[in-house]
Amino acid sequence: MKKALTRFYFRKLKKGQCVRLFYRGSNEGTFIWTHSHVIEDGEPNVGLASGFRVAGQMTYEDKVDNKPLPVDDYLYECIDGDFPEGAICCGSGAMPLFDDEAVADKWQAKLVTDSEDDMTPQEKAHHDAWEKAFGEAEQKFGNVYSDEAAKWIGQQMQAQGF
Repeated sequence: MKKALTRFYFRKLKKGQCVRLFYRGSNEGTFIWTHSHVIEDGEPNVGLASGFRVAGQMTYEDKVDNKPLPVDDYLYECIDGDFPEGAICCGSGAMPLFDDEAVADKWQAKLVTDSEDDMTPQEKAHHDAWEKAFGEAEQKFGNVYSDEAAKWIGQQMQAQGF
C-alpha cells in the first residue's frame, strides 16, 4: 500500500506545479497545493525533523470561499505521532498528506480503528456522540465551522451529558 507523502515527493515538484492533496488525522480535508520550494535547513521545532519544510500556496476545496492562502511554508516533516515515519504533514494537528484519496481514507480508517480499540467505554460514548452531532451539523448547517454550527454541536453534546 502507498504511504503518506515524504520529502522525496516534494523535492520532485517543480515551482508552480499544482497537485491535489488529502490530509487525514485530527481533521480531514482536501486542498490544491501550488508548489514553490522546499526548505532543507529550516528552524527545527519540537516534534519536527531537522527543519525540513515545504513552501507553497494552499487552496482548500472544502471551504466556503475557496480563496488561496498566501505562499508560506505550511508543510513540514513530522517525526512524532501516530503516522508513517517521515510523513510530510500540514496543520497544527500534524496531519499526514496523501496524493491518493483512497489510500488516505484507508490510513484514516486504520487510525480510527486503532484508537477506538484503546478507548474506555466513556471515551467511546463521547466519540460516538461527537461523530453523530458533527454529522447532523454538517447536514443542518453546511459549514460545520461556523459559530452557529459550533454552538449547536456544543448544545447537542451537553444534552447527551458531555
